[in-house]
Amino acid sequence: MNERHYINRDFPRHGMRPMSDDMDLVAEIILINHLNPKVCWEIGTGKADWALFINQYMNISPEWHLTENFDWATTTNEAIMSYIPDNWPKNLTDINNHIRKMYKKNKKEFKYTLYDQDILKIQNNKLVDLWRIDCDFENLDQSIEHMLEYSSDNVIFFVDDIIPSRCINRFVTMMDQVRRGNLELVWVGIGEAAWTKPNTLDLPNMYHLFQKSAKYFRKFSLIDDKIIYNRNTAYFVIE
Repeated sequence: MNERHYINRDFPRHGMRPMSDDMDLVAEIILINHLNPKVCWEIGTGKADWALFINQYMNISPEWHLTENFDWATTTNEAIMSYIPDNWPKNLTDINNHIRKMYKKNKKEFKYTLYDQDILKIQNNKLVDLWRIDCDFENLDQSIEHMLEYSSDNVIFFVDDIIPSRCINRFVTMMDQVRRGNLELVWVGIGEAAWTKPNTLDLPNMYHLFQKSAKYFRKFSLIDDKIIYNRNTAYFVIE
């Protein structure tokens, strides 16, 4: 990681407030800048703050494709409504306005396309290097299979809300792909995790990069040269 992307204890968010733990964002930036993905898709982008924030720290300016289903954001279900922030976007125009506002503050190029369709209905002509999943699906397994079909050899999947008290089905579904030999788990964070195709990363080498780049944060650990994790998530990955 070069000096421009060195992570320090101040960790500026550039005005964005992605709903991720700082420690998870650090790990994601390290992994992303190692792989340098050129085509990135975020499924369930919300206000696009995660993509905007990650873009600020990337070595390159990739092509972003952002999808959002607004049905849940306009629901009358009181339980869901209590969780949604007041400024949560209700249509593509809201997301566009937020992106333009953030772009004026930060100036770094952000190339993006917005969609309000199911990922299974979107025609994709380029292999994808990065997928981030932060939403629910009617058929998650079918959607992951579809994403794998359009993934590059160096693809990385980031999945949010994987802890048992949130959306454990996401973690279980991704681990089904591990059992099938399609993916391997490479990092488990506080609320997110990452998978790649088998043997994409030299994890012992990545572990040393993690330790060097995030030295001001809580330490990472490595299990059997196979999985990098934050120490407070050890219960989740140790068999």
